[in-house]
Amino acid sequence: MNIKEFIEQVGAPARAPKRCSEDAIGLCEVTEVGDGTWQKGSVFTLGDLPKLGQTLEDVGWDDQRGEAGMGKPVWLVFLP
Repeated sequence: MNIKEFIEQVGAPARAPKRCSEDAIGLCEVTEVGDGTWQKGSVFTLGDLPKLGQTLEDVGWDDQRGEAGMGKPVWLVFLP
């Protein structure tokens, strides 16, 4: 599955405000750094065509992340 398919499958475009541009609809990966602090990671929006074709595995969101692979989980913030 690529990033665009994932954004669409989770319903981000349907939930975004009507006047929202494609550059504002998407997701951002964040990493927990401790004490309630989060660090901003990769951002993917529907307006960023080159990044949208990447697969979840291409960006490191695979079975090695989270509890199953014992790596850090994938935390996502959906935009807007």
